[in-house]
Amino acid sequence: MRIYVLALLCQQIAVSSASVFHYINTQTEDITTVSLPSNVKTAHLYNNKFGVRGIPASYFNGFPQLSAVRLYSNQLTDIPDFCFSGIASSVTFLTFENNLLSEIRKNQFSGLYHLEFLNLAKNRIQTIAEGKQTFFPRL
Repeated sequence: MRIYVLALLCQQIAVSSASVFHYINTQTEDITTVSLPSNVKTAHLYNNKFGVRGIPASYFNGFPQLSAVRLYSNQLTDIPDFCFSGIASSVTFLTFENNLLSEIRKNQFSGLYHLEFLNLAKNRIQTIAEGKQTFFPRL
């Protein structure tokens, strides 16, 4: 099942169950107001203003089936260290295209040994941590 949530000025969005979750809201600044269903496999969160408050380090914990995360055009300036540690064993696809990221640190993607696709296009990346082969072994 696919669920699309299109909102303009919503304070909180909750979806009971969906394997593919889409969320578009040009006004949302706080990602914690977006409630992902517990059985979500793919999360599309795009055209938001999440960069204003950022992503809490534990936001993606508790989603054991989550294999693809698409955070496209969310004005993100940073990805917290260990942000994906709670779903590290299931994630194979990540995209942060068209955000405002300026650096990639080693611990931002720590434990993502099954990651097969990472898209960081259209960012402002100037610095990438040494030893990328140790935290992206399958890329």
